[in-house]
Amino acid sequence: MAKALYLLAVLCSMTSQIPAVLDSGGDQYLKAVWVLPFLYLLLSNPRSYLKNELLFFYFFVFIFAYYCFVCDMFTDGKYFTEDLYNTAVSLLMTTVSFNFWKNHSSNGVLQAICLIFAVSGTILAINVYINFLQGASVTSATYAFSDKNSVAQILLCCVTFVLIFSQSSTRLMLWVNRFLALIMLFILILLRSRATFVSGLVIIGYYIFKSGNKRARYWFFIILSLVVMYIASNTSASDIIYNGIIMGGRDASDVNDVSSGRVFLVMIAIAQIPEHLWVGIGDYYVDCMPINILLQYGVVGVIIVFTFLFYLFRILKKHHKTGKICSTAYIIYLSFLVNALFEARPPFGPGVRSFTLWMLVGFALAEICKSTKSKEISKQPILPTTKNS
Repeated sequence: MAKALYLLAVLCSMTSQIPAVLDSGGDQYLKAVWVLPFLYLLLSNPRSYLKNELLFFYFFVFIFAYYCFVCDMFTDGKYFTEDLYNTAVSLLMTTVSFNFWKNHSSNGVLQAICLIFAVSGTILAINVYINFLQGASVTSATYAFSDKNSVAQILLCCVTFVLIFSQSSTRLMLWVNRFLALIMLFILILLRSRATFVSGLVIIGYYIFKSGNKRARYWFFIILSLVVMYIASNTSASDIIYNGIIMGGRDASDVNDVSSGRVFLVMIAIAQIPEHLWVGIGDYYVDCMPINILLQYGVVGVIIVFTFLFYLFRILKKHHKTGKICSTAYIIYLSFLVNALFEARPPFGPGVRSFTLWMLVGFALAEICKSTKSKEISKQPILPTTKNS
């Protein structure tokens, strides 16, 4: 029952991001499905929600919510914003994923999630292509799809997850998953989300320079070298990459234009910080998460949020070589931190855009918990046996 409810929540999260579902408001109902595995796991094994690996997350959310409450009560700003909601949703997904993976983990579940990501991610990508990207110019300064960054980041997570975890006893199924990953990757490129491309470079860089899997490192290096050589030798391809994607069809001499107006908006935000240095201004939006947090919540808020993010970074970095789950959670987390330099809501949101990250964080914390428990058991002294006379 737990497996069925958890996989249903994963499927609903992916389905909720289809543009037609978002426009109809149905995504709110689909996201609420996470309550079902939460309640089932709470009733069947409530103590799993009280493990040490989750306490820092509970403490962070409590302190952050209390801080927002105090600021909202004693200042003129609005502090109960989307950030607090996204943080609560991230906590829910992490705790549910932790409890589920600690008690019900199996390769079969992992392959089922791979299948969900491969199929639903491809449906999302094709839906976006048919409705928004078909016939659109890749060198235009105007983007055909306004939510390109959210969808691109979701597709990047799906592609990464499928390529890393996909296994099958039959080669046909394995190649089908890889083919679907290539479709998602192709449409991700057509979305021209430069923030997501930079996030993708973090993942590629990890596998080239840091991965313990030498075969993966060689293949990534060879494929990347071939792509770079092709782009360098093909004028049309280099024009598309440079003018269409890197420059976004904009004037290279105007930094603000190249950044889609971000530089101007960030400068406006920075100019307001000295007046609201300690507790911030309240609800605000600018496409740079560190600046956005500093202006909204002040220095105190930055200390609260970034202490948590750094603590989580240290945990994942310490254990990233212990298995695929931890290493994938680590690189996806790094990619979201880089993406946060160009977006306001990552790594907590917006919506369920980041659910793959927090699902993997929950899985990784469960793996760490199981590893710690097994080490404690192995250190226990073996009692000598006595022979009955």
